[in-house]
Amino acid sequence: MALDSFTTLALVRDAAGFTGNTDVTDATITLDVDAANAQLISALQSRYVLPLNEDSYYSGSPAEDWLSKLATNLAVANLYLREFVGTSDSLDYRMTDLFRISNKEVAKLQSGEMNLVGSDSNILPVKDSGLKAANGYPDNTADAPEFSMSDTF
Repeated sequence: MALDSFTTLALVRDAAGFTGNTDVTDATITLDVDAANAQLISALQSRYVLPLNEDSYYSGSPAEDWLSKLATNLAVANLYLREFVGTSDSLDYRMTDLFRISNKEVAKLQSGEMNLVGSDSNILPVKDSGLKAANGYPDNTADAPEFSMSDTF
């Protein structure tokens, strides 16, 4: 079964302080929940073997908790910046900061600067990129150059 959701409508509603608030509809929040989940899946699929929940060490892991919090933060920041920007300078500042920090975390995750750790304290399986790293510099067994910088053609 594929993992396609790191946060939920209820988690975002609670984190945003909208539990029981009928002025902010489920449809409004769902847009941001879907966007946050899609953003994380996009970042993860370039580096990790997906779906993550097929790895037995994902369930109950620090990675599962962290991805849920990250997706929730992304959705809350997107919701506030999309729906409520300009209502309060301090709220705008906090949500802009949350948005910026959350997106930096996603970038670190995608680049490999940050790793996902399973419940066994090991990094979750990453994809083999197929790229091969060069091993050092050429040694003195290389053939002599066929031309030099002073040659004219």
